[in-house]
Amino acid sequence: MRKNTLDFLKEYFPLIISLFILSTISIIHIFTNDLWILNPATDPLVATFTTQFFINFIERIIIISSIIAFVILIMMLSQKLSTRKKAKIHHLEIDKPKEYQW
Repeated sequence: MRKNTLDFLKEYFPLIISLFILSTISIIHIFTNDLWILNPATDPLVATFTTQFFINFIERIIIISSIIAFVILIMMLSQKLSTRKKAKIHHLEIDKPKEYQW
């Protein structure tokens, strides 16, 4: 029973973490007022930086997030393939007849 639970957690761990992060972000970003909206006329942050800065910043976030997601995907696929390969090798070793010394 314990092995099945661990397999379940291994399979669904990324999904569980993603849901946790999304729910945390949703809770943090629920605002009751509109003070979080930046006004170019009154906020120095918007007045100091150009529109291109914000566009570049968002592009960097998207690129870095994509690279990280791709690396995690490759790691998960390689783990799954190596696990299957080990299971095949283990299965073949079990099927071999044992040699006895007399």
